[in-house]
This record gives sequence, structure tokens and C-alpha cells, in this order.
Amino acid sequence: GDGVFPHDDDPLVIQVQILNCDVKRILIDSGSSADIMYWEAFKVMQPAGEQLKPYNGTLVGFAGEQVEVMGHVTLLTTFGVKENAKTIK
Repeated sequence: GDGVFPHDDDPLVIQVQILNCDVKRILIDSGSSADIMYWEAFKVMQPAGEQLKPYNGTLVGFAGEQVEVMGHVTLLTTFGVKENAKTIK
């Protein structure tokens, strides 16, 4: 709108489709070094078990808390709809 000037650090929330599941709120954080999906959300998508590759390590949150990494996976993600849709890995 009028008088609104976006900044590089403004949060961006989008909706995408991952493994044919509509994911309604994806927070895009261009300053993050990790792409994170909650384990419960991942399980709901029911990916093939072999898609999750082992990964030994932990992530450290803003408050210094450590979270165990369950693994890593490459998932097809669709942005947009119909003729404007684009699917990427």
C-alpha cells in the first residue's frame, strides 16, 4: 500500500505444496543456514522411508538450546498454481 516500504529483513510467509500436501505457512528466512521442517509435519507427508538420509549433528537455536537433527531429505516443492506452478528440488 501507500507509504509501505519493504526491508530486506522483513519476514516472508508463503504457502507451498510438498509431496502433494498443502503447507499453509512457510517462513522464508534468507539469513538462515538451515531449512527446517518439524518432525510431525514431515511424518504427516508420509514420504518413503529411504528418502530421509542420516545426518549426525545438532542445531543451535536463538536461545542456545540444542536440537537433534533427525536427518536430511530433498523434497519436490511446488510454488504457484496451475499454469503458474513451478516445482523444484
